[in-house]
Amino acid sequence: MKLQQKITLSILSGLFVGFGVFLSINHEMMKKTTSFEIYEKLKSKSLGLTESIETWITTKQQIGDALAKIAPSIENRSPENVRKYLNLVNNAAKIDASMVYYKGMTLRHTDPNWTPSAHEEEKNPPYQMMIANNFQPAISPVFKSPINKVTDMFVIVTPFNGDSAATLVVELKDVAEKVHKLKFEGGYASLIGSNKKILFDANENWQGKTLSENVSELRWLEDEIYSKKSGLADFQLGGKEMVLVFDTVEANGWKVIVTVDKDVAFAHLNAQTKKLLLISLGFFILSILGIYILLKVQFKPLLSL
Repeated sequence: MKLQQKITLSILSGLFVGFGVFLSINHEMMKKTTSFEIYEKLKSKSLGLTESIETWITTKQQIGDALAKIAPSIENRSPENVRKYLNLVNNAAKIDASMVYYKGMTLRHTDPNWTPSAHEEEKNPPYQMMIANNFQPAISPVFKSPINKVTDMFVIVTPFNGDSAATLVVELKDVAEKVHKLKFEGGYASLIGSNKKILFDANENWQGKTLSENVSELRWLEDEIYSKKSGLADFQLGGKEMVLVFDTVEANGWKVIVTVDKDVAFAHLNAQTKKLLLISLGFFILSILGIYILLKVQFKPLLSL
């Protein structure tokens, strides 16, 4: 092999290796930075939604506590008189229904047509839940309205006088609005109940079922979400790479999920990588031309040996 060829081959090999290392290092650094920014963005959105829901529930609990404190002091406990207090509670809590059960008496309810006897009321879920919780304040799982069989709701039960209870009936419509509002390019929010049933999701067909019931291969992800208070996970869905961040509403164990399509999330990184590659290729070609000219002009006497 001629000296010119050896010099050219050595220089080109060095250039190839140098540019390869340069591109690899820069891409990894950009990928780490982008990944960190994406995860932090998802965590921020997840935490913000979690805190919003937590505050919403806490406010309802505080109003329920207030009703439980007022109820024992009401001297006239006729349904009509107690209903005046319940209507005030409904307005303050922005709910449609509340009730007070005095031990041994017919239930006092916002709806005058809802009047189960003491015996019937103590068999109903709110009272049974209070018993199961050793007569401590409790929040029920989400259930369908016993009246229209459609509306999703839960109850907040606050005992008083040992075995009586004040109960707020809370619909999920306000939470639905909070969840659906959290949309961004390639990403969306979901809410899963303490019983692992999906309450709200971008895909409405998934609602009312668990994650593993919708996609059996994602049972591991379901277990991961319910094994920790918060975290993040990468998974595949419909052939797409997804990244997910989750958090927990401490008041009742709901799980707030924020998911984003990796291709969309990393689109900026991919665009920057292409730019870097094109620029590097341009410098590489210019370097080859420069070396070629240098070898031909500056080292011509050496190369003719």
